[in-house]
Amino acid sequence: SVLPSELMACLNASIVGLARIRAEQLPAGDGFASGPHAQSQPLPECVGVGLVRSVDEQRGLLYILTPVPASQLASVSVLLRGTIELPVALLQQTEATTAS
Repeated sequence: SVLPSELMACLNASIVGLARIRAEQLPAGDGFASGPHAQSQPLPECVGVGLVRSVDEQRGLLYILTPVPASQLASVSVLLRGTIELPVALLQQTEATTAS
């Protein structure tokens, strides 16, 4: 279970499923479900995957890289984060990734 205050930080640099749930199926409250409570929620329809490139906690924004077309992204209402983690080497700056 993740504390709501730490949720944005835990999504940074992670792979997420981009999914949708009909409005009438969305849980009441802040929209964040984790732990055992999340298991009782309706199953979302996944429209694709994305990589959370960065997080702006002050503005409440996630920057997500995805091949999913904007027309489908408009219907995304749920982000699904599993246990798949990015290799640390992809997150580190190297000579190949440094601008000349």
